Amino acid sequence: MMMTWNSFYLMPLVPTIIAIIAYAWRRIKKKNILWLIESVACSCALICMIVFFLTGEEQGILWFLVIAFLVSILGDLIMKTQKADRKLLLGIPAFTVAHIFFLIYIIKSSGFSWLPFLILLVPFLGFFYIVLLPTPRMKKNKKLAVAGCLYIAISCLTLAAAVYGVSNIASRWVFLAAVVCLVISDFMIAFRELYEHNQLNKAIMPLYYICHILIAVSVVINYM
Repeated sequence: MMMTWNSFYLMPLVPTIIAIIAYAWRRIKKKNILWLIESVACSCALICMIVFFLTGEEQGILWFLVIAFLVSILGDLIMKTQKADRKLLLGIPAFTVAHIFFLIYIIKSSGFSWLPFLILLVPFLGFFYIVLLPTPRMKKNKKLAVAGCLYIAISCLTLAAAVYGVSNIASRWVFLAAVVCLVISDFMIAFRELYEHNQLNKAIMPLYYICHILIAVSVVINYM
């Protein structure tokens, strides 16, 4: 039986259900199942691929989202399998690349305005220099400090671009909410790693899941 137009909106339920199971398993069993966690981003990438094949080659920009999801999976695996500064030195570049592909998708969808970026850049860099840079790990490892600064800048770019987002207004707000969740999650990771606030783990993964799910929702709304 062929899917009806309305049934396409049910596709994001797949990563949502996977995310709920992964989070519940972590809370109950006190351990992560990596393949289950990464299935959230993987299923969101699959949704983008399905939308691409159903809507035609003119929506080729969706492949930038697919790549962003896959690189995010790589970054998350690095953060979960590496230790100390190594996971940040390898994980930050991976997530930076993911941000770049999210950014390319947004710019190709609707363009870019420098004003939101310049407005956001001051508090973002202020946060980095006042809160993150003075930490012992940042002072000790200059490469980590440079990587962190660049990541803050690219995060600012992605968030600024999402303000204008895609042409569909509903899709734009959903995508913006996704990027906001991603940025908040990233800041929490920074606090966890640099200030050892491990209690933030309870909120980091849910925000990470929500970000990817909302991007999938945005894609379905915009193209279906």
